[in-house]
Amino acid sequence: MEKFIKEVFTQEEIDIIESCIAEQVATREVVEWDDSVDGEHVFQGKIVKLQKDLGRYGAEGIVFPKEIYDKVSSIVNSGLANNMYKLTNQGEFYVEYNPKYGTPALLPHYDSGTCTLILDYQLSSTTDWPLGIDDKLYQLKDNEGIILKPLDYLHYRPVREWSEGDSVRMIFFNFINTLDIEHKNRINDIYAGASAPINTSDGVIDEV
Repeated sequence: MEKFIKEVFTQEEIDIIESCIAEQVATREVVEWDDSVDGEHVFQGKIVKLQKDLGRYGAEGIVFPKEIYDKVSSIVNSGLANNMYKLTNQGEFYVEYNPKYGTPALLPHYDSGTCTLILDYQLSSTTDWPLGIDDKLYQLKDNEGIILKPLDYLHYRPVREWSEGDSVRMIFFNFINTLDIEHKNRINDIYAGASAPINTSDGVIDEV
């Protein structure tokens, strides 16, 4: 499952996001972080991780106003009839890939943990660097996003040459899946004997 989202935010909303990031990052200590030594999936919401092996500078646990979260949730859940995705309560992950931090790299990998859906949002960039999901490449523009299932699909960024001034800034909005209450109640009713269509290889039989 991959889905492109264009023009995710208005300029006013982008300004709010930029301000939140700047204010929260400014209060944190920058710490050199090596996943192989310090832990690959260790949440650190009070520091900025400088990951030289990935060529990135990242801050987890960035908190945005409710209206930003409401908009993102509405976008992600648009068109879904049976399931609802909810943002995790740990805040969002902001990163900048830039050769001044090391050589940017993202090897093919599956995520671990409970986040079943991610909106990868490109805040700003000065260069192109496609996102790989399985055997497809997706080039985001600024203020565009792509929805993916990080536990199910390998995702990565292709190897490329970097120059001074190249930068790609991203925000990862992490979601977990929760079954819609009304739909779950309907399933419980069917389990208890309520009528429902029965599917067969010849078609659908309407149960009386």
